[in-house]
Amino acid sequence: MARLAKKLVYGILYLSVLGAVIFGIYEIFVKPPFSCTNLRQDAGEEGVDCGGICSQICLPPDIAPVSIMGDTKVFQVPGSPNAAGILGQVQNPNAFFAAKSFDYVFKLFDEKGDLIESLKGQSFIYAAEIKYLLVPNVVPNVQIPPGHRFTSAELSVSNPVWAKSSAFRKPDLAVQNQSTGQSGNFIQALGTVLSRESVLVPKVLVAVIFSDSKGPKGVSQTEIDNLAPGESRNFVVNYPAFSDFNKALTRVLIYGSRQ
Repeated sequence: MARLAKKLVYGILYLSVLGAVIFGIYEIFVKPPFSCTNLRQDAGEEGVDCGGICSQICLPPDIAPVSIMGDTKVFQVPGSPNAAGILGQVQNPNAFFAAKSFDYVFKLFDEKGDLIESLKGQSFIYAAEIKYLLVPNVVPNVQIPPGHRFTSAELSVSNPVWAKSSAFRKPDLAVQNQSTGQSGNFIQALGTVLSRESVLVPKVLVAVIFSDSKGPKGVSQTEIDNLAPGESRNFVVNYPAFSDFNKALTRVLIYGSRQ
């Protein structure tokens, strides 16, 4: 009986050593190396090939795309018959995810509906944000026949690069001392952008929508670079004067980028 027990113990030890050797050989020579594209959840990933040490974050299956809101507007620039401003609006309905970047395209059409030109750009949008995209003064590179002009535009977005909202947070910025008036042949929107952040904000876009009594009539913008923590910086945005200007309807929008 003692001999049988001894054989069982030796057998178990032998199998344990053999198993350890086989496992070591598998780990060193056979097991596929870790990869963020091997279609497996391994090496501390939060999901399959995402999260953890993988740069690709894990997205929920029901994440909503960046969407277009309303119609894209075209404004003829006063005094420049071949130039126009373009204003579109996009929305990120996701409360916990921001798009660090996305591509957009404005397609410009003439009064016959013929495509004149496509303008490509890139922007970003924070979680649960509604944002305007604008091109203040577009002069098409193509030759437009006399008497023709572009009168409409369509906006499309693609290729969002998602990030968790906690990792791509909207800067705390405020507009102060805002005023609007006319100076010569121009309408001016003036004010101050204040940073309530504790870190540098590399770029701030100040976009202004000018309106008459019927609604938006023109758009313009300016940029502020490297806004320091607690700093306030003045801005002036000009637009050619037009009749029936309603300064009460002027909208000043600020978009701060952390990149």
